[in-house]
Amino acid sequence: MSLFTVHKETLEKLWPHALPHLERFAKETLLASPEDIKRDISEGEKQLWMVEKGGRVVAVAVTLVYETLRGRVCTIWAACGDSGIEEIKTTFPEIENWAESIGCVAVEIRGRKGWKRVLEGYAETGILLEKSLIRIH
Repeated sequence: MSLFTVHKETLEKLWPHALPHLERFAKETLLASPEDIKRDISEGEKQLWMVEKGGRVVAVAVTLVYETLRGRVCTIWAACGDSGIEEIKTTFPEIENWAESIGCVAVEIRGRKGWKRVLEGYAETGILLEKSLIRIH
């Protein structure tokens, strides 16, 4: 199993391998379409990571790095795939190491509460609340 970053130069070639995972992410979260994610990656706003195992891409992650008053923060913005808990535990440290190498002071994950059980060293520092403003007439 290996984790690698997809660079702008190889995005078109590797995109078909990420697409099924990102379509599932879009369907489950309604946060962004695969096309929106692809645009953000090609414009350098987000980074795409792929987990390869046995010659096929079994998972993808999308990161976003942004500036805060305390320094740069890397958010694991999306993660989706067919990989198991052990594979996740071995790939996330690689993203953490990358984030540290580019000067990030923290890595955060926005997602399901289940991530807290899977990943060591992450503390629940808040929650994300949402109120729908859509009214049904």
